[in-house]
Amino acid sequence: MSTHRIGLLSIQQLMVFCTTCILITTSSGTGSSTERNPDRLGYEYLSPLPGAELVTKDTRIIIRPGEKLSSASVNESKWLTVIGEASGQHQGRIYVASDQKTIVFNPDKSFIPNELVAVQVQKGLYTEAGKLVPSIEYSFQISPKTKQIRTPTEIWYDRFLESEIVYTRKEISEETIIHGVSVPTDFPPLNITKINNPSKGSLFFAPFIFPDPKGAMSYVIIMDNDGRIQYYQRDPHPAGNFTKLWNGNISFYWYGTKTHYIMDSTYTVIDSINTVGYETDGHEFKYLENKHVILISYDRQYLDMSQIIPGGNPKAIVEGAIIQELDENRELVFEWRSWDYFEITDAIDSIDLTEQVVDYAHTNSINVDVDGNLIISSRNFNECTKISRTTGDIIWRMGGTLCRNNEFKFIDDQLGGFCYQHDFHRVGDNYLVFDNASSHFPPIPRAVEYAVDEDAKTAILVWERLNYYPVRDSHMGNARRLPNGNTLINWGGSFLGYNNIRITEVNPAGDVEFEMTFGINRYKTYRVYRYDWHGQAKVPYLVVEMNPYKGVVILTYNVFGDAKYNKYNIYHGTTSTSTNIMMTTKKNQVEITDLENGIHYFRVTAVDSNGTETGYSNGEKIEIVWADADKGKNATNNRKTVSGD
Repeated sequence: MSTHRIGLLSIQQLMVFCTTCILITTSSGTGSSTERNPDRLGYEYLSPLPGAELVTKDTRIIIRPGEKLSSASVNESKWLTVIGEASGQHQGRIYVASDQKTIVFNPDKSFIPNELVAVQVQKGLYTEAGKLVPSIEYSFQISPKTKQIRTPTEIWYDRFLESEIVYTRKEISEETIIHGVSVPTDFPPLNITKINNPSKGSLFFAPFIFPDPKGAMSYVIIMDNDGRIQYYQRDPHPAGNFTKLWNGNISFYWYGTKTHYIMDSTYTVIDSINTVGYETDGHEFKYLENKHVILISYDRQYLDMSQIIPGGNPKAIVEGAIIQELDENRELVFEWRSWDYFEITDAIDSIDLTEQVVDYAHTNSINVDVDGNLIISSRNFNECTKISRTTGDIIWRMGGTLCRNNEFKFIDDQLGGFCYQHDFHRVGDNYLVFDNASSHFPPIPRAVEYAVDEDAKTAILVWERLNYYPVRDSHMGNARRLPNGNTLINWGGSFLGYNNIRITEVNPAGDVEFEMTFGINRYKTYRVYRYDWHGQAKVPYLVVEMNPYKGVVILTYNVFGDAKYNKYNIYHGTTSTSTNIMMTTKKNQVEITDLENGIHYFRVTAVDSNGTETGYSNGEKIEIVWADADKGKNATNNRKTVSGD
């Protein structure tokens, strides 16, 4: 890694430079996928691409000529020039990735919205073999937006979260216990309806309710086949993609912070990861064995859609997809943008491009194929796409009958392929996908497996498992092949709030080995996984709730893992660091009355049979405003009452 200071050009030189830059249109709007792959001026990879538009003002510039580079020449100070039409010269830091081929320039200041940026690679850069890297000149356009664009749905959702929580259980007389683990009063109803001979391991899932944030809180949960809760965490916002990583850690995405978190087996957060220059989306997170991560962002831009389609909104919010790969040092080393390779009009007919918010692609899964390239699912194209992880070029495009760019012939599939799909990934020699089936008739979701010949462009259906009945508005969902050959299926959700099986495990013949519902409600989960798992928390996990119907505060706490603790110390005070023990109890859930008006803080420790006390749990605060002077009677709170501290 080295620091590089670029040279200074005059404004006159800049204007001459920009007018001589090679400008490439980002997409033609017609033709095959190969015709849409942009010109990289002879280099293996460039980001942003020549002629790219709508580029984030915090972009990194990535250059990969194609061969390993001479570190000595990279450290020279005269081979790279980066100038913004309005912001002027940009100094910054140069990072050489571990492949010794990829150079990342991190400007020391942001570019200015809507400005043209000129890049020049001049003589002086050599390969490791001593070959001179060809000089190139090009430019790209920074997005005109000045801040993150929020959709009306997001604003509506956040306003709902600021209102009072509606409790799902109005009266609580006893501890709420599931197989010895205490759970909060709004814990989702997890009903195992069938268990025969399921795979070993634990289920990882994150149930939440949407669109009804005034219902119960959202959770991440680890549960065994008998319904024993091994871990949970609670939050007002949903979580996504709760999964175990290859190294034994676990990860999840909180929509409240728009961040991916990694925890170790003690349930301690050890890392947080975000996209570079964009707001992080929760649809995908891949942690690779070389410690690289692959993330996704939905990039919202204001576009005049009336220039693209008749009747288009001239002030539409259009959502593109950004795929990023960060290396072991969390440096950006690869970026792929739907703006450069997809057309907005690639969206299927059921996607209304005249609306105020246009989500034309809705990329919802990314996986690494056996050859190292990326395979992505774009729901609103009815398309799964293979992308070169070396160049960014589209290799092939696959989709059902409604897909505008399908290159494959589907064989032995009476439905002609998938639609509105999720979770497209490799399974052995084949591909497995969750088909939401929203455009099929009848719309019955299914997990479907294809044997794909990438050269002959054929996809042969070799296995499928359908849901029990049609689902008109199916969304989310995934299907995963387990080590014993069974398939775990998450049937996703519906806005209709139907009472349906949510999780099914079937054997290769399609027979059910395990099935579970989330009760008669609108709980759903984005994905479900099954892994061998044993975690051991170091400290208790605490949840604090109000029950306004009884006028009490409820504390629920567990040390997830082996049950070796026989009592708990509850700490209470008016500051977050209070060391006053309010009570010692053997219970995992207590009700507290007669608290004064104001803000109260709680922490809990656990004590084993030897008298050894754990560290403090998470700290929780609660604001109490009693309805009358007789505290503890007819109590109410004036807003949601639980928050982290």
